[in-house]
Amino acid sequence: MDTMKRKKLLAIFLAATFLFSGCEGAKPEEEQATPLPKETVKYRQIDFYKMAEEEVVEFNGEPKTRFLQRDMLGRPALYVLEAGRDDTESKYGQILEYALTEGGEWEMKVICMKSLSKRFKQEEDAGIITRFIIRGDDGNLYGLVQFTERMDSGPEQYRFSVLKFDEGQDSLEEIKLQFEGENGDVSEHTLSNDVSNFRVLEDGTPVLMMDNTTQIHFDSESGAILIKNDDVPVEMFEKNIGFGESEIIYYSTGKKLFERRNLETMSAEGDFGEEVPEEKRGRDWYYDTHTEEWQMYVFNTYGLYRLGEMGKEMMLTPVSSEGSFDGLTDTIIYDVMVDSKEDVYLLVSRASESEAMSYDEEREFGVIQYSSR
Repeated sequence: MDTMKRKKLLAIFLAATFLFSGCEGAKPEEEQATPLPKETVKYRQIDFYKMAEEEVVEFNGEPKTRFLQRDMLGRPALYVLEAGRDDTESKYGQILEYALTEGGEWEMKVICMKSLSKRFKQEEDAGIITRFIIRGDDGNLYGLVQFTERMDSGPEQYRFSVLKFDEGQDSLEEIKLQFEGENGDVSEHTLSNDVSNFRVLEDGTPVLMMDNTTQIHFDSESGAILIKNDDVPVEMFEKNIGFGESEIIYYSTGKKLFERRNLETMSAEGDFGEEVPEEKRGRDWYYDTHTEEWQMYVFNTYGLYRLGEMGKEMMLTPVSSEGSFDGLTDTIIYDVMVDSKEDVYLLVSRASESEAMSYDEEREFGVIQYSSR
């Protein structure tokens, strides 16, 4: 066999050996984990949309709401539920919605004034406080309202109702939350007004976090207790928390990691977050969830992240490049919203840029928009 034939046969043998050895070590496509994308983009501040309306801002510049919601069109919105007395000294109620337009203006709308006023007139002798106005996971607008009564003898007692609003028809449905014990005795929760968080799930189930230890799920029709967890970590009441479809996410200062807990049982389901440099994890975290596809975003002043799963593990994938939000050092952040284009809206209070020489710091309240586009 001449030299040329030997070289051809050797080349064919080596190619076949490489092909079969490669196929032998390869995993089926469905068994191979697909890495999450690591590309990041630089965000820049677009504008600050100041909110100065006295219905939303206290005289000292403090906000009356610390929650940034979505309106029916998906725009950033602020909601305040007012309860007071009109010129005839009759009680009334109304919801004020301020939605941010594409032109950067605050558009105001009054919601459910007739139905709220009719309901509040039934509480002539009770104090009325709105604890939360939120957009539920089912897309409806809800309010958690506290009624305060002083009995003939004894301390004040508190009643809570969840109000579901029909924004187009000026009507509402009320769920009176029931805290009675199994034997009809008064629960300690009727003596407390310590509610730290409120959520309404996709099926309409109200969920309260209260008294620094307890999480309660209520029936959406009767208001009776469905689930009561009394061993909730105190740390969850001291921090912002993110609600997913079936889990709650929060940052544990002790572990220096994020902790995932089952929304229904509150059982621990693992830790994650090592992707974020440890020296950056200690900053305050904020969460926003797109309930249509259950995509959660996690944010602090170090960066914006998408929360996703790699197999059975939770992972944070960076969206913004480093330094995107460095200008927020002296800003108080209350809440975050991420829109469908991944623009970031922050509800904040900051030192007024128009402040002249003054001993008292003047602050302004509003929304900062950041974009990578």
